[in-house]
Amino acid sequence: ISFINQDHKGQMWFATKNGVIRYNGKHYFIYKFDSKKKNSIGDNFVNVVCSLTNGDLWVGTNKGANKYNFEQDYFHGVPLKEMLSAAIQSICFIPEKGLW
Repeated sequence: ISFINQDHKGQMWFATKNGVIRYNGKHYFIYKFDSKKKNSIGDNFVNVVCSLTNGDLWVGTNKGANKYNFEQDYFHGVPLKEMLSAAIQSICFIPEKGLW
C-alpha cells in the first residue's frame, strides 16, 4: 500500500501496485486496469488517492490521472493527452487554480 485516503462518504481508499482498493466499512472493492473495459482505471500501479472537498476522488497512476464516478462506480481518464501517459506521484487541488 503506497497511499491511504478517506472520501467524503467515509470510505477508505488504498493505492497499491496492483490497483486501487475501496473499503466501505463492510466490503472491499478492487479496481484494476482492464483493456476490454473503457471505464477501468488507467493503470494498475496506483501512486496516490486524493479526495477533494467538493466530493471528487482522483487517483494518480504510472500512466496518468483518473477521476472516480461515484454514481456509476467507474473511473475515467483525464482528457489531456499529455497527462494520460505521465506518471502521477501526487495530486493537489488549489481552489483558484484547479487540480495540479
